[in-house]
Amino acid sequence: MFVFTSDAIQTNPSIQLTCRGLILMGLLGGGDYDSTGIFNCGLKSAHGLAKCGFGESLFKAACALSRSELILFLGTWRDEL
Repeated sequence: MFVFTSDAIQTNPSIQLTCRGLILMGLLGGGDYDSTGIFNCGLKSAHGLAKCGFGESLFKAACALSRSELILFLGTWRDEL
């Protein structure tokens, strides 16, 4: 049996994910709520994108920007993704 702590998830070289990265992985790769995720985005791709900080930047923007600013940000964010 494996037990993963938040510290191990963040510091293990093969995982290295923050909470926000894990959320992005779930959104991109799918989960119980939506088994499809983003078309043709598997867990390996989602994990790589999460490790690159896309979950962090999306969360920060969602918390700090107005609705109109967020809409503009999302266009750039998707292009970078």
